[in-house]
Amino acid sequence: MKSIRNNTVWDLISRKTTPTLSTDKNIAFVKTIYSTVDEKEDLGINDQNLILSGDVFPAEAGDGQIFIKDGKPYIYKEQA
Repeated sequence: MKSIRNNTVWDLISRKTTPTLSTDKNIAFVKTIYSTVDEKEDLGINDQNLILSGDVFPAEAGDGQIFIKDGKPYIYKEQA
């Protein structure tokens, strides 16, 4: 028997093909992969994980927060 890729129209009509399993999926089995995210905090991302920039330093910077002001990077470090 020929594989389905090597068939002619006459092979298909006379059923001279090797049966194969279908790879089609029913849409009912497709799960939602991503949910709607409103805030970056919903993903566990906070400002201290991001590089921020602007003219004014953040009021509540976390330890290790990187901020770029006038093209220069600054890293906030808490005082012990």
